[in-house]
This record gives sequence, C-alpha cells and structure tokens, in this order.
Amino acid sequence: MLNRSLFATALLFLGVMPSAFAQLSMPKVFSDHMVLQRNEPVAVWGTGADPNRAITVEIGNKSKHTIADDTGAWKVKLPAMPAGGPYKLQIGSVNDTIIFSDVLIGEVWVASGQSNMAWPLSQSEHFDSIKSDFEQRNIRLFKMGKAVHVSSKPYTEEELRWIASGFFYQPAAWQPATKESASEFSAVAYYFAQNLQDSLKVPVGIIQNAVGGSPTQSWISKKVLQGNPELQKYVPAGGDNWFSVDELHPFISSRVKENLGDALQTGQVSAYAHPFAPFYLYDHGIKPLIPYGIRGVVWYQGESNANYPQEHTRLFKTLIKSWRKAWNQGDFPFLYVQLPAIEGRNRWPEFRAGQQDALQLPNTGMAVTIDLGDQSRPSNVHPPEKRPVGLRLSRIALAKVYGENIRFSGPQLADYQLQDSILSITFDHADSLTTADGDTLKGLVLQGYNATGSKEQIISPESVALRGKSLKVQIPNKFSVTKIKYGWAPFPETNLVNEAGLPAGPFKIELPGNF
Repeated sequence: MLNRSLFATALLFLGVMPSAFAQLSMPKVFSDHMVLQRNEPVAVWGTGADPNRAITVEIGNKSKHTIADDTGAWKVKLPAMPAGGPYKLQIGSVNDTIIFSDVLIGEVWVASGQSNMAWPLSQSEHFDSIKSDFEQRNIRLFKMGKAVHVSSKPYTEEELRWIASGFFYQPAAWQPATKESASEFSAVAYYFAQNLQDSLKVPVGIIQNAVGGSPTQSWISKKVLQGNPELQKYVPAGGDNWFSVDELHPFISSRVKENLGDALQTGQVSAYAHPFAPFYLYDHGIKPLIPYGIRGVVWYQGESNANYPQEHTRLFKTLIKSWRKAWNQGDFPFLYVQLPAIEGRNRWPEFRAGQQDALQLPNTGMAVTIDLGDQSRPSNVHPPEKRPVGLRLSRIALAKVYGENIRFSGPQLADYQLQDSILSITFDHADSLTTADGDTLKGLVLQGYNATGSKEQIISPESVALRGKSLKVQIPNKFSVTKIKYGWAPFPETNLVNEAGLPAGPFKIELPGNF
C-alpha cells in the first residue's frame, strides 16, 4: 500500500498543502499483469491531478515524488530494477490512489507491422503442440486489436466517427499468456517471446499493435513526413488528397475509397480519417505507448509498399530513426523480417534487397525467410509457417541484444573473385556451407552473353562446390558473365544454409564486364 506517512512527508518537503484533488488517470498501457523493462529507468506518467499537486509513485522498495504541472500532467522515472516480481505499482496523491497488481519486471518488446505480424497463433502451424504450455511461462501480452475493420466493406457512420476521433484500436490491457489470450495473439511475436523466455529465464512482455494492409507511411509521424523533403508528398499542402502520391500502392487507394465511399466524395470525412492514411497509426498506435520502457521492436511489414522498393527503403529507414528519437532510449534494437517467397510479385527481389540495405542502420537485425513461402499456395501472402520466423528473430535478439554466443544469421555475401573461369563467392556468418535438403545447390544462376555478345542468357553454372564458407562456381566456356544471382526471383527455389540451418538471403552481384 502507498505509505501515507511517507507521502505526507513528501508533501511538506515539496512545499505543497493538500486541498481538493482531481481523479488520477493513466495511459492504457499501464494495467494489472504488465511487464516493466528491467535494468532501465522506468517511465511512469499520467494526467488528472490538480495543477501543482504532489504525486508519489512506488514499486517494491522504490519510490519517486513529483509535482503535476499546470495542466495536471505528471511524469516520473523510477530507478532501474532487475527482473522479478510480482509487485504492486502504486500511484497516489493526497486522496486518490491507483494500484496495479501482479506487475513483473522483465523484457518488453513492441511487435508491429501488418497482417503477417498480426496473424494469430491459433491459425499458425504448431499451435496444437504448444497450447498446453502457456500457463507455465512468465509471458505477458498486450494486444491492441482493431475496433474497426480494414476489409473492403464501406464504413458505417458510427465507424467513421470512431476512426475520425482516433478510436481505431480496441481498449487493451495486459494479460498473462493463456490458451485463450495467446490463441488470438501474434504467432510471430509469441514464438519470439517464448524463445526469449526459455533462454533468459525472465518475464517477457509483448505489445502487439500490427494492422493488416497498413503501409509504412501510416506508422510515421506527420512532423517527420513533413520535415523530410523526399517524403513531404505524403502530406500534400492545401488539401487531403494524399491519393495523388505516385508511389502509393494501388491497394491502399482502392481500399480507402471502398471504406470511405460517398463520405469521402461529399467531404463528410477527411481522407486522413483512415488507418492507412499517412501518420494515422503513428498517432493512435505508437504515440500512446511513448515513453513506456521497451527493449526494442520486432517488425514484419512491407507488402503494401513493395511496388516501389527504393521508396520503401527511404520510408523504412526514416521510420526506424524517428521511432528511436521519439522514445528517447537511444538506438534500441529494431529487428525485422525480410519478405518471404511469393509468386507473381515481380518487384519483391529488389524490395528484399532494400530491406537488406536497412541493416546499415545501427542495432538492426533481419530475419531471412526466403525459404518460408507457402509451397502449396505460392501466391499466398500469409505463409502458415510463423514459428521459424519468430525463432529467427529471437536468435538475433539473443545474440545481438543479450550476448549469447549463437549463430543469428544465415550466410551473407561478403566478397567474390572471378579468375579465369572460376568464380569464388565468400560468405560471412558461416563456417561450413551446406544445403538444407542435402541436394545440389539450387537458386544460383548466371546472367550474361554468349561468345559473340549477340544474345543475353540466364544459365546455371557448370558445377558448384561448397568449400567451408565459400562457393566455387565453374563458369561455362564461351560465356561472358555480367550478373550472378541467388534467390533473385519472387518465388525462388533455394537451399543454401550454414551449419545452424539458417538460410542464405537472396543476393545479386553485378560484374563490371568488358570495356
């Protein structure tokens, strides 16, 4: 319980005398069963206090005191604490107290993006094998589910009001992972949390706010978009017709028109009153979480931006940097999923290359999933295998964030040499290259010209030898190579892995050619 004597002493120390007090209010991300980030100062904030009144925040044997500002808003930072619990988190003024029970200290991650991150555990493979295991773990879930659909149906007047007022997400609260709560939670995020908890033996909390179909620009703030000369076009001046942006995926504009319908044509509602609109999901899905302490972000998105790969790379790097700046926790880990194999999406090879390029930002990691396309339905944008995705993300976290000595990446192109007719390709993140199926290497092709240079061809190498961390490729006689490609197709057949069984990502080498 809040120590009233301690609180009274704090009032006197701060020079505040009690009078009538307003009712305290806290952001929804604070609730019973929450997880607070271990080993970092913990931000706790709220509103509803009388102006210039004293507030005390207490957990375990730690407490902090502050004074509400002129609007009744207040914020404290509790000192860093090791993993543990359960605790009670208590926030009080003279005659008003909020108590949160069953609070754990552990690792907190945000799981965001679009439908492949939102895809529920109950609809993924392996669910039946783990559903009896939930209650044995200290995993806590905070799911920001949709209150309004993003399907093709027109919005009702009530739904239009909700969205325009910012009530796109359902009210959420932290819940222990149970069969009921976990079954509709993100499969990728749950498998990520499960492997972290198995390895670290500390509580793990996941905040899920992914929205199916959402484009990258909807997750970036208006200020950041307007402040970037290359991205200002997403917030056009003098109107709300952001559909005029050339780089917009056709799916986005058609879905917004289907949802807003006549209301958009008559001016009854702004085009920005849609979850796919620029900065909407930042305002209502990210901003309300800041500055809740997190360890990092796991992200699975890009399908709704994949028709303009270079534009997405620009947006994605901006998103990462802007979230880090907004949270003010430094360059926290940002781990993401490279899009898997899919049939019929001809810009996806370049898009995956752009995702690879984002690794230039500090403290980032990318899970390669080129081998996880849906083999039975190659055009399926929702591959059912979500467990390997979560596990690969968790391996990156365990190695790069928590310091475990494990392989966290598949083979990555490091260097190449072409001498006579032998091409040597060397990889990082591998001691011993092999193939996942024990068969010969698949997915490597050579592009170039015949002996006369009159006809461009794509051919397979004469032979490929796997030697340690290198490939030795025999180039056919009378063939001039200009490009070497591996997995460079929407739905390639690939099988190159390292000794940990992690797949090599797609790559393209462009040779200078003759002069």
